Amino acid sequence: SMDGLTRELARLVAECSLADISAEARDQAKRHIVDCIGVAVAGAVSEPGKVVDGVVTELGEGGTTTLLGSGITVSVTTAAWAN
Repeated sequence: SMDGLTRELARLVAECSLADISAEARDQAKRHIVDCIGVAVAGAVSEPGKVVDGVVTELGEGGTTTLLGSGITVSVTTAAWAN
């Protein structure tokens, strides 16, 4: 089941130490994280990103989670979609 798979993955991650991960894998992970942040920032300041900001502003939802690059606060669910 998905619950069993999630539980097993969580257990593996919780029991993993830095020594268990190769230097190559750590370097790749760092590169992917930086890439993801760069894409998120670029998207936040792009024209489509501004359109998304406008849509969520019109919804007037409010919340505690900030959209990247705008300072607009929305619900966690909306931020996951918009960011």
